[in-house]
Amino acid sequence: ECDMCVSVATLVEHKLQQNYTEAQIMQYLDGLCSKLPQSYAQRCEKLVNERTKEIIQLLVKKVPPHEVCQKLDLCTAYYIPKLNFIPRSGPELQCDLCQTVVSQIEAFLNDNKTEEEITKFLERLCAHLPLKYSKKCDSLLEQDIEKIIHLLIHEQPPRLVC
Repeated sequence: ECDMCVSVATLVEHKLQQNYTEAQIMQYLDGLCSKLPQSYAQRCEKLVNERTKEIIQLLVKKVPPHEVCQKLDLCTAYYIPKLNFIPRSGPELQCDLCQTVVSQIEAFLNDNKTEEEITKFLERLCAHLPLKYSKKCDSLLEQDIEKIIHLLIHEQPPRLVC
């Protein structure tokens, strides 16, 4: 449930940034859920129908997607996302990967965690990814962690950081 919530909340966040109305977001999500395999579709539809208004309200207040899902009691603190739910591939998946990593860093910064604590967690996150993304994740951390933290401290959203 946590991964699905974060994926839905991330998609809703992107649609809000594109000035979609609540009705347009619901229509988009209904279409998305109907394209998923049956085992996911029912859970997706339930989440969308029962929680989208709450998700939108929290996102409008600039609450990051993973924290939205924590506030809705669908995620525990500092979960490790399963990126295989994200219904994208290629460059879009790489963008989602970056935004997921950056959102996690942002959550840690909001909790006043040190760079060392953030790095250790993100190393575990990278290790849980499929091999081809794990290497990209590790590379992102090695090359850009300080830049990412700097941009987040200056209140740049994950989408722009990536």
